[in-house]
Amino acid sequence: MQDKKSYNKIIWDVEQALLNASVNSKASAPDKAGSSSRQKNYKLSYLAIRQFAECEDYDTGRLRLLLNMVYGWMPRIARINDASLETEIIKGLNLVRHRRPLSAAQLVHLINLGKAYMGSVVGFSKMLHFVSDDTFAIFDSRVLSAFIPFSGSEGDDPLQYKKDIANYRAYLQSNANSVENYIAYNTAMVEYAKAKNVSLRSVEERLFGSITEELAD
Repeated sequence: MQDKKSYNKIIWDVEQALLNASVNSKASAPDKAGSSSRQKNYKLSYLAIRQFAECEDYDTGRLRLLLNMVYGWMPRIARINDASLETEIIKGLNLVRHRRPLSAAQLVHLINLGKAYMGSVVGFSKMLHFVSDDTFAIFDSRVLSAFIPFSGSEGDDPLQYKKDIANYRAYLQSNANSVENYIAYNTAMVEYAKAKNVSLRSVEERLFGSITEELAD
């Protein structure tokens, strides 16, 4: 069974994570009913939200529209924890939209603002991605599972196995909401995409088990 202690260090190896994601995808039972229409809508809505996110500078109204679009796409119900942060977040998103370089300190500050505003690094990573899809990768517990896959087996103790799975999922969800983990993951993903001369989105889709573009050798 998987020892929880082995989850303590995350190795941000994108190549290995892509292999893990491929294995995870093959191991999952396919959802045939309606999967084609859902996948089509997923891709079309992704493009529509990205067009909205990139087309104009942000104000409070556009920020809140994007927030709800992103959460509808996730899907979750959006929440605003602290509206007083919106002015500063808007400034940051406009810098991102215009591809202005952010210092390490500015990036950490912006993501911390997003986490405080929305209560979710995962949600804010999606918002950043739609504003600048070649600079920011989407992050969540499913992506994280490709970097630290569960290696336990049911064996002779199915009850303990269920507990191990529950602990593993809780661990992933907790670590997916870490600003530090997101920045490390995003750095690894951006560098990998550049090294392979492919789009950041194509690497993401492989991590999610939806391969639409072959990576260069």
